[in-house]
Amino acid sequence: MIKHYNSSNTQVRNTILGYLRGVEEALIFANATLKKRGDTQFNCQLGGLVLHVEQIVSILEDYVTEFPFAEDRPASLILLAAFEKTFPCT
Repeated sequence: MIKHYNSSNTQVRNTILGYLRGVEEALIFANATLKKRGDTQFNCQLGGLVLHVEQIVSILEDYVTEFPFAEDRPASLILLAAFEKTFPCT
């Protein structure tokens, strides 16, 4: 997905940004549900920190650079793993 984001036209780029924002929202809601249940969260994003979509792309780029095999995984899975690495709960 990152290679398409970096090399595509504006319409494709905006579609990818919208998709990433949606995945981020889903992860936020999933974390809130886990926290409410007393279960371990996927990640511990800093106290209500709101990320700009360009920051999400940067987090993904950093993750894929460190773990190139991740590029072949679904974007939602890559984002989950990248957030877990960037915002650990330890």
